[in-house]
Amino acid sequence: MVCLYTTDKSTTAYIRTDQLDGETDWKVRRPVISIQNEMFDYKDIGNFFNCEIHCEPPSNKIYEFQGIFTYPSHPNDAVQREIREALSLENTMWANTVLASQGFVLGLIVYTGEETRAQMNQKKIRSKMCLLDMEVNFLSKLLFGLMVMLSAIITMLNGFTG
Repeated sequence: MVCLYTTDKSTTAYIRTDQLDGETDWKVRRPVISIQNEMFDYKDIGNFFNCEIHCEPPSNKIYEFQGIFTYPSHPNDAVQREIREALSLENTMWANTVLASQGFVLGLIVYTGEETRAQMNQKKIRSKMCLLDMEVNFLSKLLFGLMVMLSAIITMLNGFTG
């Protein structure tokens, strides 16, 4: 998510990323400066339906982000001007992070589903087995095969003598 606006007086937001990268310290996130400073009425969310974000394709790199935020001028505005602003990692809030500052933030979702960085960093779950477990499994299979072979031999020998 790209942070567009925050109600915090310092115009910053703090997030906890311990579920994403294991770090417990709070990280500073900043809204899009032109939206935060322009005194937009954040309660009229319809203002943001026409804005666009052009950014890099989804990747698993959680410490990198580059993009451009574009807010087209509205026909009803007294001054016609388009807002364009470069975006960086400081403007983003990834999935599995927690907002730690007071108030709320208004954001625009960029990646969802399997394109989120948390999902892209998921590795296939593999079972962990120690050397002792693997050796016991091997010996169990060997003893099972030996028992099947011995029972077959005993059955054949029983057939010859009976």
